[in-house]
Amino acid sequence: MKKIIFVLILISFVVSCKKPPIDEFDYRDPYTGKFHFTTLHNVIAMCYDEPDCIDGWRVIQRDTVQYWSNVLKEGCERMKMHLWDSTDVRLGKAYHAIVPIIDQNGLLQLPEYSSATYPCFRGAYIGKDTINIYFQIGGLIGGYDKYEITGVRVW
Repeated sequence: MKKIIFVLILISFVVSCKKPPIDEFDYRDPYTGKFHFTTLHNVIAMCYDEPDCIDGWRVIQRDTVQYWSNVLKEGCERMKMHLWDSTDVRLGKAYHAIVPIIDQNGLLQLPEYSSATYPCFRGAYIGKDTINIYFQIGGLIGGYDKYEITGVRVW
């Protein structure tokens, strides 16, 4: 019984993805390559009656990370973008990557991200050589993380 279920799952996986014939052009090909990513990370927090408050919000942390990485095709319609690495004393090494859907015009979408607490994701290629991404995470009680990412093709 387990073998039958495994075979059915395998068949459904293979059939579910429309793959272009070997000689057919994949619209994602021009968007792949090596990119230099610059990530500006801000932590935004609520504040009251303080000189650095702007409309009730304050930037309490800023960080900029430079990272070189390959943008690769993933699955049928997605691109894998490894944006930066970090080292946390408690967690060890962490790899920060996203796998957005890309359309033929270079617009990026991350539909599963809409279930986040403070969801906001925008991303697009400018031409074929620049990627702009903006997203926010958090927002439970009085704050959120904001990321502005620019990737420029290296080769």
